Amino acid sequence: MNRWIKTVSLCWIMAGTMVLHAEPLNCSGTVTDTEGVPLEGVKLRIMPVGHQDVTSDAQGHFTLSWDPSQWGPEDTTFCLVARHEERELGQVMPIEEDQTEANLQLQPGLSITGQIVDSDGQPIAQGQARVMLRVSNWGSGLSDATAQADDQGRFTIKALPVDQQYNITALAEGYGQAEKNTQTATSNHPMDLGTFTLPLADQSISGKVVDLDDKPVANARIYAYGDGQPDKHDIKTDAEGNFVIDQICSGRIRLHVNFFEPGQAQMYGSIESEDGATDVIITVSPQGTHQGFAPRSPKSLLGQSLPDLKDLDESLTEVNIEGHPLLLCFWDMQQRPARHSLIQLAQQTELLQQQGVKVIAIQTTSVEADALNAWLQKQQISFKSAMMTGDVDKTKFAWGIKALPWMVLTNQDHQVVAEGFPVRKLRENLAKVENNVEEP
Repeated sequence: MNRWIKTVSLCWIMAGTMVLHAEPLNCSGTVTDTEGVPLEGVKLRIMPVGHQDVTSDAQGHFTLSWDPSQWGPEDTTFCLVARHEERELGQVMPIEEDQTEANLQLQPGLSITGQIVDSDGQPIAQGQARVMLRVSNWGSGLSDATAQADDQGRFTIKALPVDQQYNITALAEGYGQAEKNTQTATSNHPMDLGTFTLPLADQSISGKVVDLDDKPVANARIYAYGDGQPDKHDIKTDAEGNFVIDQICSGRIRLHVNFFEPGQAQMYGSIESEDGATDVIITVSPQGTHQGFAPRSPKSLLGQSLPDLKDLDESLTEVNIEGHPLLLCFWDMQQRPARHSLIQLAQQTELLQQQGVKVIAIQTTSVEADALNAWLQKQQISFKSAMMTGDVDKTKFAWGIKALPWMVLTNQDHQVVAEGFPVRKLRENLAKVENNVEEP
């Protein structure tokens, strides 16, 4: 999502409190239709600072109260936005801070259409399309312009003032978001933006919020967002500072934390992580603590049943490992340390056979099969060999691989008793197979 657009949301979420003018400014006027007839039922708002609409009366009169100090930059262009959806009329008028009167004549508005679909191209019923007006150095949402999609995922947003630029965001429960920006529309001819494809939000992220003394921070508010991610506003840490955010999409996500309690110092912090991370630590402080990217760490398989070997290579379903301890060596023939470790492991073939251990060498990157087999034969390595297929990164994460080479050892029941150890510690880990003792 565009960073400058997100700034509007973050200012409100992170601020905790707002500073207002001692005396709010008032602006009154009359709104008419294209024929100059006073128009009742027009919704008006001053943007980007207005957060409540007023509606014109039967004589087209309105009065707005607003506070320009809610927006920081001194060179901000403020606008009076007026829309009448039933008549499909709209208008945007620049307004000065000291302006007390504004009369508007509405013009035929722009209609924007589109369709919301999932990653398979199937319509998402009951999704939403939201509008952000883009002016000068800001972007702010037109809350009254939100459109509901029908059963075919189609939506229509009406009565948008022409000669403006807009950002359209499509979203739906259980999915992420998709955005498109419009060019300045100089006429009210309908604008079709095509399809908005939403990613599935079936992942999660969790962790803890702490202060500079590493003490947990309870009741801290967390705002989560990212490109294509659903916005999450209502997340709070528990008494131990822990948090869980469900229904996010695959990929990176940014977490902003704000802590404000009466009588206590306000604290802030932020970090970027990714779906599947379970141990994200966010540090907050009065000055604000901004951390970098914290990648997810794969879970240990220790004490767990070995995942299905066919997830590595379909050919491994033919390997008879029943009743045998199993040693998997994940390696990459393109890396010298990995090649060296596999050669060292081959020198322990007799010991492994004595223990009844089946060994499988798993090549983790795609290489020419002939080249792989030729190298194995040259080194006189007789272990069963396989090559990862499909989404290699996803598979490595599921198998808890943190580096290469990486060895995983199981007992006869294929419970993992050791992982990530070097060849020089093979003998002591084989003792765990016999004693069925897990690593601490």
